[in-house]
Amino acid sequence: MTMGRPKERKTEEKRPYSYKREALFFFVKFFVLMGLLLFLELLNPINQKIITPFTHYLSMASVFLLGLLGTGAKATGTLIVSPQFAADIKAGCTGIEPIIILLSAIFAFPSSWKAKAYGAILGMVVLQVVNLIRIVSLVYLGINHPKYFHDAHSFIWQIVIIALSLFLWMVWARSLNPYASKAA
Repeated sequence: MTMGRPKERKTEEKRPYSYKREALFFFVKFFVLMGLLLFLELLNPINQKIITPFTHYLSMASVFLLGLLGTGAKATGTLIVSPQFAADIKAGCTGIEPIIILLSAIFAFPSSWKAKAYGAILGMVVLQVVNLIRIVSLVYLGINHPKYFHDAHSFIWQIVIIALSLFLWMVWARSLNPYASKAA
């Protein structure tokens, strides 16, 4: 006969599903992916071969849309120039950063690769369409109402485009219902 505590039986208990652990893992993946993508965006070869040509196409599309609105402007590289106003589409105005936020959230979230691809492609298209509207409206403001340009550029559109990227992710994530099988 031994004295002391009786030995506890080792049983295999399933750990309860932890939403806190899942949320922590999501945030770690999200910030790592976002940091990596933002770092890649800054690399000179990516900037020269992808970002700058893309920005040139944004300026040309903006000038085309401005022409439809009856506003004459020309695209020169990343510049949009009119007799009354000029705007240079710089980093931060290309719509790439909101896309990086969206992609980081989508790829950090537990879902199938098919769902991730669908959300990424649709989200990038929506963000770029809204960014094009943003650029056109800012140049239009700069030409016709220059006193409103700074506030619209620095505050209103910045908030709208970042909030839109988060909203698109929330709509996409909500459509998945990834916890239905884990909670049961």
